[in-house]
Amino acid sequence: MKNFVVLLPEIYLIITLLGTVAGEAGYHGEGVRLIKWTALMGLGAAFFQVLILFSFEPVTVFQNIYRINHFKLFFKLFFITLGIITFLISDLEKEIEKNKMTEFSILILTAVLSLCVLTSAEQLVFMFLAIQLFMVTSYFLISLDKKSVLPVEAGIKYFVIGTLASVFFVLGIMLIFLLTRSFYLNEIRVSLLGLQLNRETLIVLFALVFFIFFTWLGLFPVYFWLVDVFEGAPTLVSAFLSIASKAAGVCLFISLIFPIFTHNTAGLSGGLKTVGFFEWPLFLAVIIVITFGVGAVLSLQQNQLKKLVAYFSMIESSYLLLGFIILDQNAMVALLYHLIVQLFSLMGLFYLISYFQSLGIRSVEEFRGDIKKFIPEVISFFIFFIGLIGFPPSPGFISKVILIEAVFANGWSCLAFFSIMVFCLELIAFCRIGLYLITAFGQDNLATIPIITTKENHSNRILLWCLVLPVFLTGIFCENIFDFLRYTVQ
Repeated sequence: MKNFVVLLPEIYLIITLLGTVAGEAGYHGEGVRLIKWTALMGLGAAFFQVLILFSFEPVTVFQNIYRINHFKLFFKLFFITLGIITFLISDLEKEIEKNKMTEFSILILTAVLSLCVLTSAEQLVFMFLAIQLFMVTSYFLISLDKKSVLPVEAGIKYFVIGTLASVFFVLGIMLIFLLTRSFYLNEIRVSLLGLQLNRETLIVLFALVFFIFFTWLGLFPVYFWLVDVFEGAPTLVSAFLSIASKAAGVCLFISLIFPIFTHNTAGLSGGLKTVGFFEWPLFLAVIIVITFGVGAVLSLQQNQLKKLVAYFSMIESSYLLLGFIILDQNAMVALLYHLIVQLFSLMGLFYLISYFQSLGIRSVEEFRGDIKKFIPEVISFFIFFIGLIGFPPSPGFISKVILIEAVFANGWSCLAFFSIMVFCLELIAFCRIGLYLITAFGQDNLATIPIITTKENHSNRILLWCLVLPVFLTGIFCENIFDFLRYTVQ
């Protein structure tokens, strides 16, 4: 019975998914469609069930294939929250045709389900199947809008890079099995500690497994898919995948890389040490520096809203990597807190980008004097950007200070200095955007702004403030959130 209870979040998602499919199959042109609210009810039920499971002790089911603990429950809570926000703001999406919203709902529910399964997977084959389910749904989501060639092009690019990442991951799984004769993470961990692998084998194994991690976080050298998908995919899909891929990469790193490439010295509070003679944190530091440089330089030259957010997202992914280099509890907590901040900041930014696109505004240069009518949206745009880049005293600034301080305290002074430099470049890029918006108030708009009804405008703004509120709450209650995250990582 207990095994059934711990699986209830996934069961709720499966029931909701099947109900959505059945509802579409039985649709015969009725005026009212409840697919969105059905999805929200299923996600809400799964959300509260995950909260209930925090009172349970860690448990493994299906012969150690599936593990439930507080840390994995945090990621399930994260992915379900992302799904809820995606459905709440879906009404503003104009790039996806109304008759495609059912397919969109089914794909989002499938993606959330696959990510929840990936979170708890403790066996490599099961983990690979969850990854493939998420990747396949991502391909369809990106190419959902057939009215333009850009989504199809972006979907093909993501398919190619995703297939390459999957091939490397399979090769990594095969190599691990040849070395350890096991697909189970606990057994693999024990076997690798006893094998004392040479440096060359560890480098090959690291490269094969890490490629999918680099892909999902949009790091060098596979960052280009991020910009293409952000620009080509429907805005709501870009919002979902930008956060889902990043969080999935972090989850995969912790679930897979830590057991294989580190060993415990005195608990997570005492730090983790790398296995063998391959210091992979040094390799990560090089990737961080290159991704920092590419993202910062390109963000200073970019005016397209979607591409601008893509480059900022690259930089923030690099900040997440700082926590993996340190390998201690405080850095891990700051990493997860930074991930929460990005959840609300990026979703808010993409919501406003979708709103501005409905007004014909796709770059910062297209803002004109008519934005005086949309002052709340412009203010919220500033708030979300401040939260994303960590402008003081925003919540993002708190996590960045902790991460950079941890990097400096552990002897990575050059990397800490470079991180501060990139942060200053982020602030310069942000000030450039702010200058465009401020000067726009004094200019006339030569284009015709579409008319938005008062009722529609009020509903949009109510939802907008609901997205702004969590950004403030994550800063106001940062101590409580940090305590909760310490509880989960223990």
